[in-house]
Amino acid sequence: MLRSLVGSEMCIRDRTMLHPDFPAGLAAMAAKVPPELGLGWYTHFGAEKLLVTQPEYATKVLQCNTEHYLWGGTRQASKAFFGHKVLFVLEGSEWKQLRRLIQKGMKGRVEDLFADVSDAAEQLAGRLEATCGEHGCDVNVLHAAAAYHLDATGAALYSTRFGTLEAFPELHPVVESFDWFLDELPARSFHPDQQVREDYETANPRNLQMKHASEQVHAVVRAAVQERLEAKRTDPSRVFKQDTLQDFIQAYDEEDMLGEDALMEQLGANLVELLFAGYNTY
Repeated sequence: MLRSLVGSEMCIRDRTMLHPDFPAGLAAMAAKVPPELGLGWYTHFGAEKLLVTQPEYATKVLQCNTEHYLWGGTRQASKAFFGHKVLFVLEGSEWKQLRRLIQKGMKGRVEDLFADVSDAAEQLAGRLEATCGEHGCDVNVLHAAAAYHLDATGAALYSTRFGTLEAFPELHPVVESFDWFLDELPARSFHPDQQVREDYETANPRNLQMKHASEQVHAVVRAAVQERLEAKRTDPSRVFKQDTLQDFIQAYDEEDMLGEDALMEQLGANLVELLFAGYNTY
């Protein structure tokens, strides 16, 4: 399709340029696109991909296409770590429906968010002071930021702290799991071997580690979700903080499309995905 729209002469190489350095490969292909045209195409994992170098064209493409493109083996890796019904996995009408639900569940409450973030910042400052005292010491700043992000975000999303700041400077299991997956996601998603990209069922060391890392995170989130859903069923008068999890539950109730078991699984999976999306960019 792109071949006919852009022209066969605008093929700017195939996926081999993306290995082993994906960003450098994209930059090299972009350099082959004539500036006055601003469009080229390449093949990747058996499909034609459009490469846009003109900002105004990119804006137009994004305005006309509200879905996303799952590069390489992103879908398979995301299913293995997050679950089968998250934004990193879905396409088409399912993706649009979930996106709408998440937008409804991400209502802005700046004052509450500020309080959660401020509390976590104060705790981080206290941990740094307790660790280094008056004379100072070497600190892994990325690990400090990770601990801060997870506790602050957990409090904001579902009123639960992971305990990552309390554990600092030691690495909390959730930090270890996210750190591991942060490296494993691109390594598996863009691996030239199709089996490595797509097979997460074979009981090999990498797949077993994937299951372990996923469970480390899901177990904490699942407990918070289960408490809310059980209270909703057995004690409807119980009042919870109106956080993102509560908004999600209400949004799903309005759609009235899932039983409790499926709801617990999807809520937990999407909260874990939101945690990682922030962790990936902190």
